[in-house]
Amino acid sequence: MRLSELFPAREIPSAVADARVSRVDIDSRQVGEGSVFFALPGGTVNGATFIDQALCAGATYVVAQEGAVSDHERVLQLPTNELWAELANASYRIVGDPQRELDMVGVTGTNGKTSVATFVTSLLRYLGRDAATIGTLTHVRTTPEAPELARTMRAYLSEWQPEPVHPAVALEVSSHALDQHRVDGLVFDVAVFTNLSHDHLDYHETMDRYLAAKATLFTPERSRHAVVWNDGEWSEKLLSMATTTATVLEPDSLGVVEASIG
Repeated sequence: MRLSELFPAREIPSAVADARVSRVDIDSRQVGEGSVFFALPGGTVNGATFIDQALCAGATYVVAQEGAVSDHERVLQLPTNELWAELANASYRIVGDPQRELDMVGVTGTNGKTSVATFVTSLLRYLGRDAATIGTLTHVRTTPEAPELARTMRAYLSEWQPEPVHPAVALEVSSHALDQHRVDGLVFDVAVFTNLSHDHLDYHETMDRYLAAKATLFTPERSRHAVVWNDGEWSEKLLSMATTTATVLEPDSLGVVEASIG
């Protein structure tokens, strides 16, 4: 893919616009010929520190936060609020936008993500569909960063037949991933909420902030339908915040109640 095709909405200098690129990286140690390196700001380390290292390692282009370097024809500098969206778009575009060929289920909650995602995959396989789980059992992080996630989805598709029905991926979606933009650019066919309990407060600080991170999955921009396990206070609060139409599972009756939200 040409660099100008990877960033169709950006003005790319003519000297590099036709350069061929083959992957997106956020770790300068993985950069090689044909890489586009996103120098992301971080909590402890700023990726801008590694721009020169990435270029020396063969990176074709770098995308960084505004003010990272002086003018450089091989460095695109963006406002912080545009950086993450551009990373997601580039990560999926460079591997052929695999979500167009997949049905996607996103599972979030303090407990049960791995079990539910595994159950979904097993049921789909039982029904004769190609399916896989991405999460705690398959990757170092519960939810991989966008470049790794995009490459994983494309790798699965290379092994599957997309017809007569789409294959499926069940993805564990952590609150950290939602807060850190790792699933930006994805729209899930179904988003699942399992529960919320006291955990990860070293990161989110309060339960309300923890829930707010989870709730961002349950919007039309991120999911087409929701399934919510209604086990009490936090599920009810989530339902009051969500704007995606949901199916509510009631544990007392084991029944299913349709609820239109929003």
